[in-house]
Amino acid sequence: RLFRLGLMGEIHGQNLCLVLKDGQFDGLMFRDHDSLRIYLPWVLQNGLDDPDYLSPHDFRNTLYHDSVEELLFYIQTLGIQVNLGCIVETLAKHYQIEVRKFWKVLAVELQQILEQLDFQPEIRKQLQRLLFESPHWPYKQLLRPLLEQDTRIGSMPSGIGKTSNPLWQVFNQS
Repeated sequence: RLFRLGLMGEIHGQNLCLVLKDGQFDGLMFRDHDSLRIYLPWVLQNGLDDPDYLSPHDFRNTLYHDSVEELLFYIQTLGIQVNLGCIVETLAKHYQIEVRKFWKVLAVELQQILEQLDFQPEIRKQLQRLLFESPHWPYKQLLRPLLEQDTRIGSMPSGIGKTSNPLWQVFNQS
């Protein structure tokens, strides 16, 4: 739902907290402002103001992104590959069930959610293509950029690589 507005949080355990009310789930809270990335054209199109982040658009770790693909990167990498991927692997190992079966359940559930959300048809089609129809996804490189950095000044270095799309694989591999 945030994505539809041109917003995407860095959804991993360090930045995202569960909010409980009377012991029941009541919502999600981002830990800090720099865990919310934006695609400005959609933000403005949805009647929201530019947050005027201090990180300029050309800054390496800017909070502004120039494409839908760059914004979706945070769902693909941190949301699905890191968070849900760890859950999938842990459940498969614990219950001794093939990992692919868990990925298929996840893919079907994500597909159903995508169909239920109020997206414009062109956005829904683009999400369908990027999430389910592309055999490859980006992945966030951490160790190599960290080891190869020239200076210790600034934020955590990272890079972007390419990996197999686990949601595509469950429907397209025999």
